Amino acid sequence: MATIPNILTFSRILAVPLIVGTFYIPSTLGIWITFAIFCTAAVTDFLDGWLARRLEQTSKLGQALDPIADKLLVVSVLVMLLVESRVSEIVLVVILTREFLVAGIRESLAGRVTIPVTQLSKWKTAGQLIAIGILVVAPAISVEIDSILQLLGEILLWMVAIITWITALPYIFTAYQTLSKNKSDQPSNNGMN
Repeated sequence: MATIPNILTFSRILAVPLIVGTFYIPSTLGIWITFAIFCTAAVTDFLDGWLARRLEQTSKLGQALDPIADKLLVVSVLVMLLVESRVSEIVLVVILTREFLVAGIRESLAGRVTIPVTQLSKWKTAGQLIAIGILVVAPAISVEIDSILQLLGEILLWMVAIITWITALPYIFTAYQTLSKNKSDQPSNNGMN
C-alpha cells in the first residue's frame, strides 16, 4: 500500500545502507553527512505515525514495518559506534536483548493479543535516536566539546537502556498471562502437562 506514511517508513529502511556507507568516510564531512541522513531518518519515525493517524492511513503493513525500520536504524548505528569504541558493549547487549525479547513476544502473540505502544515507549525511541545522533556527530565537534558530547550521549543511552526494559514489562506480563492461560485451557494428557 503506497501511502505517504508507508513511503516514509520504507525511506527509513533505505537510509540504513546510506548511513553505513557514509559512516566510514574518513573525514569530518563524512560524519556530518551521516548525521544529516540519520537525523532525516529519525524525523521520519515521528512523521510516519503522525501522518498515518492524521490522514487516516494506518495499515497493517505500516504497523509491521515501523518497528522493524526503527530497529534496523538504531541497531545498525549502535553496532558501528561499538566498532569505533564509542558505545559500551554492555549497553548494546542490554538494548539488543530487550529488542529481540519484545520482537519474539510480539511474534508469539500475533493475532491473539495487541499491546498498544505506550507514551513511554515513544519517549524511549526518541531518547535512543537523540543519544545516537549525539554520539554520531560528537567527533566532528571541537576536541573540548567532543568529550562532553560523547559523555552526554553515553549517559543518555544508558538512561534509555533502562527505560527500554521498563517498556518491555507490559510485553512480558501480557505474554506470561496469555501463554499461561492458553496452557491451563488445554486438557491435560494423563495428568501430565
